[in-house]
Amino acid sequence: MCGTWILPGSFTLVLSRDRTTVPAVHGPSASVFDVFPNDLPTEEGILALVRPGASPDQDMIISRVRFESRRPWPEGANGKGGSLQLIDAAQGGERIGNWGAIERQWQPFKVTTRFTGTRLQFWLDGIADLLIDDVSLVAGDIMGAGENLLRNGDFETPSSTNAVASWTLGGNAPATSSLNTLWSHAGSNSLRLSFGAAGSASANVYQDLPAAATNGVCTLSFWYLPSFTANTLSVRVGNGSVGGYKTNLAARAILATPGRSNSFAQPLPPFPPIWLNEVESSNEQGISDGSGARGPWVELYNAGAGALDLSGFTLADGDLALNSWTFPVGASINAGEYKVVFVDGRPERSSAQAWHASFALSKESGSVLLSRPLSSSVQILDYLNYEGLKVDQVYGAYPDGQPFDRALLAGPTPAAPNLPPDQPRRLAINEWMSDNVSFRLNGATGKFDDWFEIYNPENVGVTLSGLYLSASRSAAQGYLVPPGFLIEPHGFLMVWCDKGAGTGNAPGVELHTNFKLPKSGGTIGIYAANGAIIDEVTYDAQAPNSADGRCPDGGSVIARLAVGSPNSGNECSEVPLPPIVTPLPTSLVRQGQTLALQILASDPNVPPQPLRFSLGPGAPIDAAIDSKTGVLTWAVPIGAMLGGQSIDIVVATSANPPATTLASVFIDIVPSLRWNGVTVGQNGLLQLSFATLPGKTYRVEFRDELNQGPWVQMSGDITATSLSFTLPVPPNEARQRFYRVTQLN
Repeated sequence: MCGTWILPGSFTLVLSRDRTTVPAVHGPSASVFDVFPNDLPTEEGILALVRPGASPDQDMIISRVRFESRRPWPEGANGKGGSLQLIDAAQGGERIGNWGAIERQWQPFKVTTRFTGTRLQFWLDGIADLLIDDVSLVAGDIMGAGENLLRNGDFETPSSTNAVASWTLGGNAPATSSLNTLWSHAGSNSLRLSFGAAGSASANVYQDLPAAATNGVCTLSFWYLPSFTANTLSVRVGNGSVGGYKTNLAARAILATPGRSNSFAQPLPPFPPIWLNEVESSNEQGISDGSGARGPWVELYNAGAGALDLSGFTLADGDLALNSWTFPVGASINAGEYKVVFVDGRPERSSAQAWHASFALSKESGSVLLSRPLSSSVQILDYLNYEGLKVDQVYGAYPDGQPFDRALLAGPTPAAPNLPPDQPRRLAINEWMSDNVSFRLNGATGKFDDWFEIYNPENVGVTLSGLYLSASRSAAQGYLVPPGFLIEPHGFLMVWCDKGAGTGNAPGVELHTNFKLPKSGGTIGIYAANGAIIDEVTYDAQAPNSADGRCPDGGSVIARLAVGSPNSGNECSEVPLPPIVTPLPTSLVRQGQTLALQILASDPNVPPQPLRFSLGPGAPIDAAIDSKTGVLTWAVPIGAMLGGQSIDIVVATSANPPATTLASVFIDIVPSLRWNGVTVGQNGLLQLSFATLPGKTYRVEFRDELNQGPWVQMSGDITATSLSFTLPVPPNEARQRFYRVTQLN
């Protein structure tokens, strides 16, 4: 937004899809500066702050991050309510080790005292939800030790009539209580407190205690899961609505800090300029170590200007501890050097020339992490998550030494600069349905969502990972396909357009994007990372449950299909392809003239058959078209309405039933040929003005007597360039003169 400033050390520019929800949840400091219109991908994506240049190639990237929902990224930000938070803003967002997330954890509560009341009560301070579990009241001062004086404190034994047996809604409590089976501190269930208004000592969820609870010192304990809506959880042990023990617990989960300093903002040691650059998990014909043995390997690249000491740095598999294998003391990598580590689980083969890690990479899909020691912990510097790698295929960065552009590469280059990504050969948007009313249910959403299908016409598998899918040419980088999506030779992939990116993605079966298909028509495209078009189709509005697609699969002709067939070949045989009509430019015609146009069309079916032409509904009653030749004629009446009009033409195949195409002929009707008038020019001479049609040729003639003598041409023939022409009249000695104008073509 032009004129927008952010001051040093400020956190004021909060962007959101919703102006009201963010401040309602996170407080007034999270006031939304502006609306960000796009959904962030939930699986993998790149978020960038860009200063626009005069053209896209002159844009300046100020800051950006490439994030994923899976490990090693913090799990607290993967659907658990936490946000990804930058730790050291001075070092930018390109390193995974500079990001963290707070996870929502069960919090314990314990109090040991002599209770004088006989009713245990819980309530929230407003419209809110909260989970509690493992509520215990025992004699003595040891939490949970001995007989629990409460009934169903672990919420594992509901009765047939009360899902939360032994617990009661108190008085006029604006609360509902129910079992929650998705989250629990222990066992299978927890208690969900839900308040539609502020609770109180007379509006709560409670359980009456046995007399033994007041016989001596007891310990009350439970666990609660902080929520995003509650501020205070009140706990009370009393008699009725007076007296007894009471405390208030902070119950709000602070997992994100929009408009405020990040939760764990702190300076970090500078990140060393080293990257995991390339990985080959199934090396059968590539490099070998000094003994001639081949195995999986990973390549490190030092992008810095000086040598880097690797002593104490570690490599790990994504499922193992971060310090699974440690580089030997004295290990180093020179400036600009590419260095290979064999990750084959054979450390005994290590030498000064070839390092071997103590663990082995998974064959087709897995991950490898590079970390360094940091104080008393280990900090991840870089990682490579790879999926679907075949034998002797490699995954890595291009260009070298950065985390944003990584893909399946054209071939292995151990200890050398990487080759460009393996370019997609051909992919086709093969079939689509933008108005799925009841055709196929999306199992991930339970709705009848839009979909389209991608076809691989090649004789080799083609990876989709790293490409973009979109339903708008103006937003080609709409949805980044996550790793693991490879379409087998002559295979298909169904893509659900359900705004549920990542929901139920199944590589090789179906994919879920973050956009919908407009029912009124639009564009579907597959685009490379640089914006190059791999395939693109433009479609019109479809009837409910009807599918359009390419015939044959991957071909250039687009037709209405007999039936939708996602993940299989298109049903083209039962429905003839519609005729292809050559568009005609707008025709200019004068009132009183006859329009004659040749409609050109072809039959794309094999073998082609004769076509039939007819007028569509609403055509002028005096218009006609030859059913075989397609010649349209219309004698435009003298009094025809001026301006633009159209005549619809129906072109049909000879099949039974026929396939038809509706084409429109656009006509601009202008006034009939006539004199516009006589004026006097600046030189005092008369000027004749008459109506013309651009491109037509006219001849102006005169004679002194209307009924005798020859007509004399005034000048050369005139080719009009506009809707009127003005001609100066030379001086003459005759008392009168008659003029006529003729249109020659």
